[in-house]
Amino acid sequence: MSNLIALLNRKVISIPEHNIIIYGNWVHKYKGQKNWEGQALSEEPMVAISFLECDNQIEWGRSERNSNKGLGIEINIHKCDNTGLDVRFVHTFNHGYSHHRSEIENENYFPSIFTGNTTAGKISLFCDFEGNPKLKLYCLFIPSKITKIVRNGIWHIKREYLHLIDDGFIDIFQYGRKGIISKYEK
Repeated sequence: MSNLIALLNRKVISIPEHNIIIYGNWVHKYKGQKNWEGQALSEEPMVAISFLECDNQIEWGRSERNSNKGLGIEINIHKCDNTGLDVRFVHTFNHGYSHHRSEIENENYFPSIFTGNTTAGKISLFCDFEGNPKLKLYCLFIPSKITKIVRNGIWHIKREYLHLIDDGFIDIFQYGRKGIISKYEK
Protein backbone atom coordinates (compact mmCIF):
# COMPACT_ATOMS: atom_id res chain seq x y z
CA MET A 1 0.00 0.00 0.00
CA SER A 2 1.15 3.51 -0.75
CA ASN A 3 1.70 6.03 2.00
CA LEU A 4 -1.77 6.64 3.48
CA ILE A 5 -1.16 10.36 3.80
CA ALA A 6 -0.73 10.60 0.02
CA LEU A 7 -4.14 8.94 -0.41
CA LEU A 8 -6.07 11.47 1.65
CA ASN A 9 -8.83 13.32 -0.16
CA ARG A 10 -8.60 10.75 -2.92
CA LYS A 11 -11.27 8.21 -3.67
CA VAL A 12 -10.08 4.66 -3.03
CA ILE A 13 -13.27 3.13 -4.39
CA SER A 14 -15.00 4.59 -7.44
CA ILE A 15 -18.63 4.87 -6.39
CA PRO A 16 -21.15 7.64 -7.11
CA GLU A 17 -20.97 10.74 -4.89
CA HIS A 18 -22.71 10.01 -1.62
CA ASN A 19 -22.84 12.61 1.13
CA ILE A 20 -22.38 11.61 4.79
CA ILE A 21 -22.99 13.92 7.74
CA ILE A 22 -20.95 13.35 10.90
CA TYR A 23 -22.09 14.88 14.18
CA GLY A 24 -21.57 14.28 17.89
CA ASN A 25 -20.71 15.70 21.31
CA TRP A 26 -18.49 15.15 24.30
CA VAL A 27 -20.51 13.48 27.06
CA HIS A 28 -19.68 12.63 30.67
CA LYS A 29 -20.04 8.92 31.41
CA TYR A 30 -17.42 7.79 33.89
CA LYS A 31 -14.94 9.49 36.18
CA GLY A 32 -11.47 9.57 34.64
CA GLN A 33 -12.77 9.11 31.11
CA LYS A 34 -13.64 11.49 28.26
CA ASN A 35 -16.26 10.26 25.79
CA TRP A 36 -17.29 11.61 22.40
CA GLU A 37 -20.41 10.00 20.95
CA GLY A 38 -21.67 10.61 17.47
CA GLN A 39 -23.19 9.30 14.28
CA ALA A 40 -22.37 9.19 10.60
CA LEU A 41 -25.71 9.66 8.80
CA SER A 42 -26.40 8.94 5.16
CA GLU A 43 -29.31 8.27 2.81
CA GLU A 44 -28.62 4.55 2.97
CA PRO A 45 -26.92 2.06 5.33
CA MET A 46 -23.12 2.31 5.43
CA VAL A 47 -20.11 0.38 6.67
CA ALA A 48 -16.78 1.95 7.61
CA ILE A 49 -13.08 1.22 7.77
CA SER A 50 -11.04 3.16 10.29
CA PHE A 51 -7.31 3.85 9.95
CA LEU A 52 -5.37 4.80 13.12
CA GLU A 53 -1.97 6.25 12.25
CA CYS A 54 0.76 6.04 14.89
CA ASP A 55 4.50 6.31 14.25
CA ASN A 56 5.35 4.17 11.20
CA GLN A 57 2.27 1.99 11.16
CA ILE A 58 -1.44 2.18 10.54
CA GLU A 59 -3.97 -0.05 12.26
CA TRP A 60 -7.13 -0.56 10.25
CA GLY A 61 -10.42 -2.07 11.34
CA ARG A 62 -13.85 -2.58 9.88
CA SER A 63 -17.16 -1.63 11.40
CA GLU A 64 -19.93 -4.15 11.72
CA ARG A 65 -22.58 -4.12 9.04
CA ASN A 66 -26.07 -2.98 9.96
CA SER A 67 -29.29 -1.96 8.25
CA ASN A 68 -29.55 1.50 9.81
CA LYS A 69 -28.87 4.74 7.98
CA GLY A 70 -26.74 5.89 10.92
CA LEU A 71 -23.40 4.43 11.96
CA GLY A 72 -22.40 4.92 15.62
CA ILE A 73 -19.00 6.48 16.35
CA GLU A 74 -17.28 6.83 19.74
CA ILE A 75 -13.97 8.22 20.97
CA ASN A 76 -12.98 7.30 24.53
CA ILE A 77 -9.95 8.62 26.38
CA HIS A 78 -9.20 6.63 29.54
CA LYS A 79 -6.74 7.69 32.25
CA CYS A 80 -4.00 5.07 32.75
CA ASP A 81 -2.31 6.78 35.71
CA ASN A 82 -3.10 9.11 38.62
CA THR A 83 -2.00 12.27 36.77
CA GLY A 84 -4.33 11.74 33.80
CA LEU A 85 -1.45 12.35 31.39
CA ASP A 86 -0.92 8.70 30.38
CA VAL A 87 -4.07 7.81 28.44
CA ARG A 88 -5.58 5.12 26.26
CA PHE A 89 -7.24 6.45 23.09
CA VAL A 90 -10.04 4.11 21.95
CA HIS A 91 -12.24 4.62 18.91
CA THR A 92 -15.27 2.64 17.77
CA PHE A 93 -17.03 2.72 14.41
CA ASN A 94 -20.21 0.65 14.84
CA HIS A 95 -18.48 -1.88 17.13
CA GLY A 96 -15.28 -2.09 15.06
CA TYR A 97 -12.51 -0.60 17.17
CA SER A 98 -8.82 -0.13 17.86
CA HIS A 99 -6.89 1.62 20.59
CA HIS A 100 -3.48 3.04 21.40
CA ARG A 101 -1.74 4.47 24.42
CA SER A 102 -0.38 8.03 24.38
CA GLU A 103 0.81 10.75 26.75
CA ILE A 104 -0.75 14.19 26.80
CA GLU A 105 0.62 17.44 28.28
CA ASN A 106 -2.59 18.56 29.99
CA GLU A 107 -5.25 16.35 31.55
CA ASN A 108 -7.92 18.78 30.28
CA TYR A 109 -6.92 18.19 26.65
CA PHE A 110 -9.64 17.26 24.15
CA PRO A 111 -8.60 16.20 20.63
CA SER A 112 -9.87 17.83 17.45
CA ILE A 113 -12.73 15.83 15.94
CA PHE A 114 -14.06 16.45 12.46
CA THR A 115 -17.81 16.93 12.20
CA GLY A 116 -19.69 17.97 9.11
CA ASN A 117 -19.88 16.53 5.61
CA THR A 118 -17.69 13.89 4.02
CA THR A 119 -18.04 11.63 0.99
CA ALA A 120 -18.35 7.85 0.70
CA GLY A 121 -15.40 6.11 -0.91
CA LYS A 122 -12.86 8.71 0.22
CA ILE A 123 -10.50 8.54 3.20
CA SER A 124 -11.06 11.52 5.51
CA LEU A 125 -9.33 12.74 8.67
CA PHE A 126 -11.69 12.21 11.61
CA CYS A 127 -9.63 12.91 14.75
CA ASP A 128 -6.26 14.53 15.38
CA PHE A 129 -4.83 13.53 18.78
CA GLU A 130 -1.87 15.67 19.91
CA GLY A 131 -0.09 13.27 22.24
CA ASN A 132 3.18 11.39 22.43
CA PRO A 133 2.95 9.53 20.18
CA LYS A 134 0.71 11.66 17.99
CA LEU A 135 -2.34 9.76 16.68
CA LYS A 136 -4.44 10.48 13.62
CA LEU A 137 -7.70 8.69 12.98
CA TYR A 138 -9.07 8.49 9.45
CA CYS A 139 -12.32 6.97 8.21
CA LEU A 140 -13.66 5.56 4.99
CA PHE A 141 -17.41 5.03 4.51
CA ILE A 142 -18.88 2.61 1.95
CA PRO A 143 -22.54 1.87 1.10
CA SER A 144 -23.58 -1.47 2.65
CA LYS A 145 -25.37 -2.49 -0.54
CA ILE A 146 -22.04 -3.21 -2.28
CA THR A 147 -20.92 -5.50 0.58
CA LYS A 148 -21.90 -8.99 1.71
CA ILE A 149 -21.55 -10.90 4.97
CA VAL A 150 -19.19 -13.87 4.58
CA ARG A 151 -18.58 -15.40 8.03
CA ASN A 152 -18.65 -14.39 11.69
CA GLY A 153 -20.25 -11.07 10.73
CA ILE A 154 -17.26 -10.01 8.59
CA TRP A 155 -18.24 -8.14 5.45
CA HIS A 156 -16.45 -8.06 2.10
CA ILE A 157 -16.99 -6.05 -1.05
CA LYS A 158 -19.15 -8.01 -3.49
CA ARG A 159 -17.06 -9.52 -6.29
CA GLU A 160 -18.76 -7.45 -9.00
CA TYR A 161 -17.47 -4.24 -7.34
CA LEU A 162 -13.82 -5.25 -6.85
CA HIS A 163 -12.74 -3.55 -10.09
CA LEU A 164 -13.79 -0.20 -8.56
CA ILE A 165 -11.22 -0.42 -5.73
CA ASP A 166 -7.73 1.11 -5.79
CA ASP A 167 -5.31 -1.84 -6.07
CA GLY A 168 -3.58 -0.96 -2.80
CA PHE A 169 -6.81 -1.47 -0.87
CA ILE A 170 -8.18 -4.75 -2.23
CA ASP A 171 -6.78 -6.87 0.62
CA ILE A 172 -8.30 -4.53 3.22
CA PHE A 173 -11.71 -4.76 1.55
CA GLN A 174 -11.54 -8.54 1.13
CA TYR A 175 -9.74 -10.11 4.10
CA GLY A 176 -10.09 -9.99 7.87
CA ARG A 177 -11.66 -7.64 10.38
CA LYS A 178 -8.50 -5.79 11.46
CA GLY A 179 -4.91 -5.41 10.38
CA ILE A 180 -1.69 -3.44 10.57
CA ILE A 181 0.12 -1.95 7.61
CA SER A 182 3.34 -0.02 7.27
CA LYS A 183 2.91 3.59 6.21
CA TYR A 184 5.68 3.09 3.68
CA GLU A 185 4.73 -0.32 2.29
CA LYS A 186 4.65 -0.44 -1.51
